[in-house]
Amino acid sequence: MGILLDGFDFFIIGVANPLISQNFFVTPAQKGLVSAAAIVGAGLLGPLGDRFGRSRIFRIDLRLFVVFSVFCALAWDIWSLIAFRFVLGVAIGLDYPIAAGYLAEILPTRNRGRWLISAFSLQAAGMLLGAEAAAVAPRITPP
Repeated sequence: MGILLDGFDFFIIGVANPLISQNFFVTPAQKGLVSAAAIVGAGLLGPLGDRFGRSRIFRIDLRLFVVFSVFCALAWDIWSLIAFRFVLGVAIGLDYPIAAGYLAEILPTRNRGRWLISAFSLQAAGMLLGAEAAAVAPRITPP
């Protein structure tokens, strides 16, 4: 499910940007930071799974994802949102190398490829959920 949430998050930020601009009165640079803050983690923190165990890091990763998604929803200003999105980005970035490695370790050899492809197709499902959320989101006019 982490891969599904990754796809959702990557898609939904485009939908959320106009709402963020309206609620926080941000500059274009700040809006860019909010969008880019979540694109970190894989290259820097992926090796943690090798060092401390993929299962342990994967559990931490999913907790970070849930907690900081909630914190993003509760952000009180643009800088708290950027900080929360940055930590959320660490979780998203961790999810790719950790999830793939973890699944490759636990799935049966016989159908491993099929299961891995199925798991990563959930990212597309997450994007579709993001599109659905966008369709039901209130229409706004940027300020």
